[in-house]
Amino acid sequence: MIKIPTNDKWLMGIAAMGVVLYMGFTGFVVINDRSTDYYIYLVSAYALGNGENVYTLPASAFETIASQLGIVTQKGPYLYPTLTALLVYPLSFLPLRLGASMWIGLSGMAALASGLILCSFTTEKWKQRVILLSTVAFFPFLTTMNQGQVNLFVLLTTVLTLYYMHHGRNILGGIIFSMSILLKPFAIALIPLMIWRRKWKALGGFLLGILFVTIISLAVFGISPTISQFRPLSGKSGLSIAIPSGLNISLTVQNLNGLLGRATTGISASIGLIIYLAAAGLIGGITVAAIALKPADWRYFEIEAALLIVTTHLITPLTWYHHLTMLIIVFAFIILYWNDFKLDMTAILLLLGFIFTDMHGIFWKQLSNLHPILSNFPVLTALLLWGLALAKVCRRKEIPF
Repeated sequence: MIKIPTNDKWLMGIAAMGVVLYMGFTGFVVINDRSTDYYIYLVSAYALGNGENVYTLPASAFETIASQLGIVTQKGPYLYPTLTALLVYPLSFLPLRLGASMWIGLSGMAALASGLILCSFTTEKWKQRVILLSTVAFFPFLTTMNQGQVNLFVLLTTVLTLYYMHHGRNILGGIIFSMSILLKPFAIALIPLMIWRRKWKALGGFLLGILFVTIISLAVFGISPTISQFRPLSGKSGLSIAIPSGLNISLTVQNLNGLLGRATTGISASIGLIIYLAAAGLIGGITVAAIALKPADWRYFEIEAALLIVTTHLITPLTWYHHLTMLIIVFAFIILYWNDFKLDMTAILLLLGFIFTDMHGIFWKQLSNLHPILSNFPVLTALLLWGLALAKVCRRKEIPF
């Protein structure tokens, strides 16, 4: 059983603020009919439940099914594994707005639960309060709720994975980790980390979880879509994610590709791509070296996992602002591994990065109109988190929890 620190009235007050915020925001999203991605999940789950293979479904057929459900959407097809559709499928039997309310509200509760579980890694009250307050105040959570995305369930399953592995329940942690990867592979770099740190029970649990979800998918949706779910990863769309053709200057893209794209406007696509690949390779190489050159010390698994998560988000060319929900894990473990806190330049930069990341979510259009460089605060914060996590992995001081 997860031991949530409920004896701190300040911490519980912050949690209550989170409940009010997320429930209120759920109402705002549903009333204004903003849950676009939830509707895509819903249409796909409904189609799968009625014998259609959404992975091969024409866009026109997708839109026809959407209209039958009272949804106006031009988006499709469904590109995710079947697990998200399995979660949403029961909601297809409910009225449209009620189902949306439940999905988005539970998404907010998943965010809050993630913060509380991260708090349970320490008994130091100031760390618990900072982590939970940061969770409640982190604007990418509201952005992902605004679009009805699955990201916060990915966050929760990843946090639960780290929690159970920290407490020696590696098989259970591996099973839950399979859910995280099958929702969205934000934490996929933890697989080679588990292999390197010889977490064989966790890997066994991971494979067991994959098998379990596959069996459920076969039973509910059939053979064809269960097999077809892997095609987007191996087809053209999967390759375009892994190997971009150039730099992206979109303000919503918050990774090295977008940062360099906005910073090097005017240069040729090929030169820009070379610069990006070199920068991504350098960051990735330093990260791998920092972990690989250390002896197998399992006590440091969590901060290594946090380092890999932020590295993945930095170098992946399609990390958008709302994908930065996972960075709360990195922020939390930097705080958890903070032995002697003092208000120095590092703490100030971390606070400013957090504030400006939130400001980007609220004022991104206005900031970009002032100067293009002001569109880079989230990815610059990710770079700061990468540097701090890297430093803690390299120093390997005695862990304070």
